[in-house]
Amino acid sequence: MSRVYHLFLSNDYVLQYNQFCSEIQDVGWLDKSTKISWASSKSMGPFAPRDFVTRSHYRILRDGSLLLSTMSEAGLPCTEFREQGSNPEEYVRMDVVLGGYLFQSTDDGSKTRFQMVSLCNPGGALDSTVGAMISSMLCATGPVKFISALRRLSVGAESKPAG
Repeated sequence: MSRVYHLFLSNDYVLQYNQFCSEIQDVGWLDKSTKISWASSKSMGPFAPRDFVTRSHYRILRDGSLLLSTMSEAGLPCTEFREQGSNPEEYVRMDVVLGGYLFQSTDDGSKTRFQMVSLCNPGGALDSTVGAMISSMLCATGPVKFISALRRLSVGAESKPAG
């Protein structure tokens, strides 16, 4: 369980397990368990790349499960990160309304049950009928690819940080 959870503790592996992420930088830590990050996605077809500012909170639950909860920091524009990004003129702000990952040990610790939930407002032209169709397609395929990449990384097939 800790090997999978470890992949979420830093930005070193994000580009390897999240096919949509283009770049990510930490803005800062609010306390030992909560950080703020700026990230951007790639363009998808005719749709501009998205950027977002996210608060991530890491916690160990009473039963030993590990929890990562995320939400947007709408009040932080993070202009300096946006300007340093690869597409500063094109970004559309995306809102991660709620996100969460729960890691639970199973089979006497030999396996990890991984659960995720994500509710996002992609903003811009994706808030349309065509955008909804594309978003639905991404929701159908994205989690499978995400979990497959996590599985590869957690067993060490690609254990080196991106960079």
